[in-house]
Amino acid sequence: MSIVYFDICSIPLFLMILFVCFSRKMTQGSTNRLFIATVLLSLFSTVADLGMEVTSNMAPMPEPARIICCISTYTYLAVRNANNAVLLLFLLALTRTTFLLRKRWAQIAFCLPYACILAMLVQNPFTHNAFTVTAAEGYTRGPLMLVFYSIALVYGLVGLAYCIYCRRYLPRNKWGSLLSIYILAHLAVIIQFFYQRLLVEMFFTAMGEMLIMLTIMRPEERMDSEVGIGLIIWEGLWKSVASEC
Repeated sequence: MSIVYFDICSIPLFLMILFVCFSRKMTQGSTNRLFIATVLLSLFSTVADLGMEVTSNMAPMPEPARIICCISTYTYLAVRNANNAVLLLFLLALTRTTFLLRKRWAQIAFCLPYACILAMLVQNPFTHNAFTVTAAEGYTRGPLMLVFYSIALVYGLVGLAYCIYCRRYLPRNKWGSLLSIYILAHLAVIIQFFYQRLLVEMFFTAMGEMLIMLTIMRPEERMDSEVGIGLIIWEGLWKSVASEC
């Protein structure tokens, strides 16, 4: 049976990040909302992964466990891949380069991989070429499962490459924190490749998102900058009034 303790530990971390975001009113603007969406998708992915791992090792599998495993697998594949896309959107919003998606071909290129994910999930109940969940054999991967991992790798590598490219848009410490979530994600995949029972992917994701919240998503810096801009405006108005007098 897989070691699910890392998944269990990651759930309170995601909840803590969400609590801090809402308690500090970090809900305005596209950057904050995309970050919250990323954390929520990570939380749902973890819960689905837990449901899938706990029930998939039962053989023979009772009917309630089979249903839970089936729903959890569909949910995990849909939500986890959506998380990769939203994280890339967060990166674009953070670096203020969302204008790169204004062209139609860029939007199609961005959405097409995830559209393929949804198409494979829709056809799987009829073909069972992505995965199957049966009472006798439990959870079994199909040949299309490699495509799911390939698409996730595409989003991950594009995000990592762009994160390296856009380092000039962020201070060094913030850029390092943003880069860490991609490094930790790829490191987790490597660990799970050699130790398949060790489910560390979502825990590493939680650590990366926690680091981003602590170093990048800091509303006090935005408030300080807004206060500074306000002081400059008032100083300019005061000087103009004084010169007229």
